Amino acid sequence: MRLRNHQIIGKLGAYEILELIDLKRNLAEPIIIDELLTMLSPKETRQLIDELCSIGFARRTTRFEYLEITDIGREAYLLAKVINGASLDSVVDQLSRLQATRYSLLTQDICGCFLLFLKNKYDVEEIDICSPWIRLSSDYLSDLEAITHRGLGKIKLRVITRPPSELGESPKLWREQVIRTLVWFRSHNAELLKIKRLHTKLYCVVGKNWQTAFFGSENLTEAGNIELGIRVDDEVMTKRLLSYFSRIYSYSDEISENELHV
Repeated sequence: MRLRNHQIIGKLGAYEILELIDLKRNLAEPIIIDELLTMLSPKETRQLIDELCSIGFARRTTRFEYLEITDIGREAYLLAKVINGASLDSVVDQLSRLQATRYSLLTQDICGCFLLFLKNKYDVEEIDICSPWIRLSSDYLSDLEAITHRGLGKIKLRVITRPPSELGESPKLWREQVIRTLVWFRSHNAELLKIKRLHTKLYCVVGKNWQTAFFGSENLTEAGNIELGIRVDDEVMTKRLLSYFSRIYSYSDEISENELHV
């Protein structure tokens, strides 16, 4: 599959499309799709754009008017640039920086970083949350409300947490806030699941031809503790993290309505 993806860049016009998108990126200017339609026939150009988006080398943004190059698309373009005669030295630094941007160290407010990321994305298709405890403020839930409405009700929500019965002797206010948060997810058509002894904190977001994951030490509780986590944009690693989430999902159980009255 990866070989087939890189063969597409050899099609007439594909390299030139990525080159122009990357040039606009360096100038901090968005590329409007209509600007590309003179490269070949409009039909052929649109087909190429569709192919580049389908393999994740490019993506449409903001109501699909604009086109931007993805990290893996830029990597393929830079390698093709060498094949087309550019010196290897001229792209080595760019490739190194590109690899570095696929992983970001987070040392505080992982919960807030996750929310900010969601607020800045307009093509979210799936949100997967895995956290032993989930306790969100009204402001946070209001922001999530806006995000789910922006997706026209089509965003898939999956939430895995500990059984509500494990709240045990927690302070009353804490228990109420946790239950209120879980009820909010249930009322917004989330799959609400439980698993005993859960300790993983993993938050994945899937969009059209991209995925991002956050993981680390912080529960989704806005607690404000000193934390350590990583944001991952690397295609291979995010797919592994999504696979890990799916594995946990496969042996988790649904939280019943009765459990939300702890």
